[in-house]
Order: sequence, then structure tokens, then C-alpha cells
Amino acid sequence: KSGVQGTLFSESFAVHGQSCRKRGFALLGGADSCYLGLTNYFKDKPGYRSFMAGEDAALVNFQALNQLQEGRAHLIAACLCHPDSTIMAHVGGQCADLAQETGAWVHADPETGAGLVCSEGSLQDATFSLAALKSTASLPMHLKDSVSVKSCTSLGFPVQHSANDRCFSKMSVWTSDSADKDRGLKEFQAVQEKLLSGGFKSWAQGKGMDLALLDSVPGCHCPAGSEVALHLGDICTDPEARSPIRDWQWTA
Repeated sequence: KSGVQGTLFSESFAVHGQSCRKRGFALLGGADSCYLGLTNYFKDKPGYRSFMAGEDAALVNFQALNQLQEGRAHLIAACLCHPDSTIMAHVGGQCADLAQETGAWVHADPETGAGLVCSEGSLQDATFSLAALKSTASLPMHLKDSVSVKSCTSLGFPVQHSANDRCFSKMSVWTSDSADKDRGLKEFQAVQEKLLSGGFKSWAQGKGMDLALLDSVPGCHCPAGSEVALHLGDICTDPEARSPIRDWQWTA
């Protein structure tokens, strides 16, 4: 959802206790080459071809949006895969070249789509932190976005509000104006409060989503050593309290 081909999955939501076969996808595609432990199934052969074409189109779109060379876009897509995946076995040695690549994402108003606050870090940290948010009550602010290979300044947020986010300490927070004047920061706080006080549950139920997977304890999606996680203490030790992404140690 947060990576190079994330637009393919913006309306895809995990369902607990249902296999692909039970959902009507009986054509075995084999082990996923990017995400270790996943097996792909397709509805039929035309569905398989359509998905492959969709992946290609999403990659081309990501390349165009971020003004990347084709080879660079392909390398980014590969290097955001699981470190023990088939793809990483082929390109792992080239991924160090991306260490200095900047990534960013923007909290957006779920109703208007207007950008409110931006977070920036390394491309990998930006991608994985956005993935965590997409598995929490913050999802409505990030339903259709994916990571940008750009700075927050280039996305319209030139003022650094904080060098280290309280949740994602490797990410810095940027606004469009100084903190005392910035409307986006205030609106973000209001949207977040609304989502956490029942707004997210209503939104998710309207989409038929599995709340058991997404309704975690606020803040337990943050990495273990973060300011937020340390403040919450033992609350987040219960796996049911955490975002599923939080348990993927390679994304922490």
C-alpha cells in the first residue's frame, strides 16, 4: 500500500479467517517474490494477465510522479521488499545505493484530500512508517497515497516543525507555515482526534473492513524505542494491541 505499486492496493483490506480460495481465487500463482510467506492466487488467467498489466502501469505511474529513470524506479521497488525475498536475493547488493534517497508522505484530510502535515526521512523509513499508519486508525488520512521520492519542501511543506517525530523517530515533521500560524497542524490534530474518538470505526464499518485487524491501541504502531512507545510502556506488549506491521521487525 505504501510502496511503488501501492495504488493497486488502495482499496484492498485484509480479512481474518478467509483464504483466497474461499474468496473465489483458485488459480495458484505461487510464492510471492517480494513478500516472504505470502502465496498469490488469481481468479483466472485473464485476471492474472490483468494484474501483471496493473503492476506495470503502477510502476510507470510512480516513475512519472517522482521523475525517476526507469531503472531507478525498478530498483526502489525491489529494495523495499522483504530482505529474505527472492527479489532481494537478486538485487540486495545494489540497495545501498538508495541509502541517501529521501522519502516523504503527507497526512491528508479524509474529506477534502487537502494536505495537512508532512513527514520526511530516508526512503525506506518513509515507506515503512507509512505502511504502519495504513494499518491503524490513521488509514483514512492515507487511503490512496504511497511514498514520494521527494522532500517535504518539494511537496509544499517548507518549515521543519520537529527534527524527530515522537512516534517515528527517524522521520522529521514539516508544515506549510510556522507552528503558531499553521492551519494544517491544527486541522491534523482535529482529524486525528475525530478518528480516534469513533470516527475511524464508523468509516471502517462503512467499508466492511475487519476492525479486529485495524483497531489497535493508539500509539502501539510506533517502534519500540520511540518516545510514544516508551510512554505507553507494557500496554503494547500484547500483540492484539499492536498494528500487524509493527511486528515485522525488518520494518521497525
